[in-house]
Amino acid sequence: MQALIEACQDQNFPAEVACVTTNNSEATGLKAAEQAGVPAFVVNNKPLDADTIHEILVQHKVDLICLAGFMRILQANFLSKWNNKVINIHPSLLPSFKGLNAQEQALKAGVKLQVVLYIMSLLKLMLEP
Repeated sequence: MQALIEACQDQNFPAEVACVTTNNSEATGLKAAEQAGVPAFVVNNKPLDADTIHEILVQHKVDLICLAGFMRILQANFLSKWNNKVINIHPSLLPSFKGLNAQEQALKAGVKLQVVLYIMSLLKLMLEP
């Protein structure tokens, strides 16, 4: 989140961080948002309050959602409202290396080549078994 906020502070960058929304009150992105003066919100985690997330995003006129460190699966009804407008910056190198420390796992396993992966979260892909 910090890197996204910093990138958007460049006047030549074609985007802005409209708000930060999380289900984790300890998320480091909250502090980054606060320091940058970006509105930040914490929503219920169990069950995930996707309706409130949707309302916050609409209120702040969000055009694109960037899931940076968001470690929950979004429901189909939420994704259908934001279809083709969600980018998931995923920390894993699936299927071989799962979890937050995937790059470290890959290095320890001797992997010579790693790629940066981003996933455009399409409703069709999220609904497939």
